[in-house]
Amino acid sequence: TAIRHLTWPVIVVPPGKQYHDIKKIGFACDLKEVVETTPAKQICEFVKEVNGELHVLNIDVSHKPLSGEESEGSLLLQTMLKDVDPIYHFLNDEDIETGINRFADENSIDLVIAIPKKHKLLEGLFRKNHTRRLVFESHVPVMCVHE
Repeated sequence: TAIRHLTWPVIVVPPGKQYHDIKKIGFACDLKEVVETTPAKQICEFVKEVNGELHVLNIDVSHKPLSGEESEGSLLLQTMLKDVDPIYHFLNDEDIETGINRFADENSIDLVIAIPKKHKLLEGLFRKNHTRRLVFESHVPVMCVHE
């Protein structure tokens, strides 16, 4: 409810997780409508504030090459986040949330940034809520930053 209704970033910490410095940050991105949906300024400010290393992660469940929109989104995102010199990862997995968690575990990610996207009412009825699943299944803290 807090993630859905509050307009500022919310960090959800899994039960039993001990706090330690945030150095490696994963940013889960679907590369769609990046200009409209990515709060690049907030992400860059946060990464600089903690002196962190940003890893942009795109999980593909279809095992197909990037679409035209995704390729364009990748280029736009590189421009938007250039101040923090992110590292990009394009991975295949059968499940987005599992892929993000696996990547976080294998790469010692301290925090995952997710953008809860707003969907049209009809579209939202038939679409999985990836942010909700990520928050409930994550082994690392998840920071939700609104578009």
